[in-house]
Amino acid sequence: MGKYDFNEEAAVVDSTGGAMAPGVYEATVITCSETTASTGTEGFDWNLEIGGKTVIIYGMWCWRPDGSTIFNAETVNKLQGIVGAKKLTTFIKEIETKSGKKKVSAIKEFDGIKVQVALGRVYDVYNDEENSKNEIKEFFNKDGKTFGEAKGNKPAKQKAYHAKAKDKYTEKWKKWNAEADDAPEVEAEEEQSEGGLL
Repeated sequence: MGKYDFNEEAAVVDSTGGAMAPGVYEATVITCSETTASTGTEGFDWNLEIGGKTVIIYGMWCWRPDGSTIFNAETVNKLQGIVGAKKLTTFIKEIETKSGKKKVSAIKEFDGIKVQVALGRVYDVYNDEENSKNEIKEFFNKDGKTFGEAKGNKPAKQKAYHAKAKDKYTEKWKKWNAEADDAPEVEAEEEQSEGGLL
C-alpha cells in the first residue's frame, strides 16, 4: 500500500467502549481508517466490535514521514493476505460516534470483515495524561492461523501464544499502574480476558 495525502475530512473515531484485556478475540472490523500524526507518521485507526462492545485502536503507525515502514505495516500486510487483497483502496465512510456523525477515509477491503485479533496493552501518554491503551499484535484467519501459518500449512502456534498472554504490559505501564490511584487493577483485567480468549 502506498502513501496517502492527508485528508482534512478524515476524523479519528471517538471511543465508545473501554480497553480490552490482553488476549485473542473474535472481532468485526466496523471501520479501519487512515490517520496521520502531527509528525507526519501515517497509519490506521481501528474501530472493532468485540462481544457487543466497540473497541477503538488509535494510531497503528505503519510509515514514517520519510516513507520507511514501521513493523505494524507487516501486521496490516498479513491481514491483506488473510482477506486476499492484493491492493488496498479507500472510500469515504460516514460513521456514528458519541459526538455525532464523522466522515473517515476507510479501507474498503477491511470494512465489515470478521477476523480473529490478538490484543495487547501498552503504557501511553496522550495530552500529558498517563494511561494504557490496546494495540493490535496479530490477525488470524477463521482457522486461527496467521497468514504465514496458513500459507505454509503449519499449526496455529501464534494464536495459542497470544491466547495465553495474560500480561502484555510494558515495564513503564506496570510502574504507572502501581503508582496511580485510579489505574485499573491487573487482576480484574486478567479475569476479563479469560472470557474473551478463544
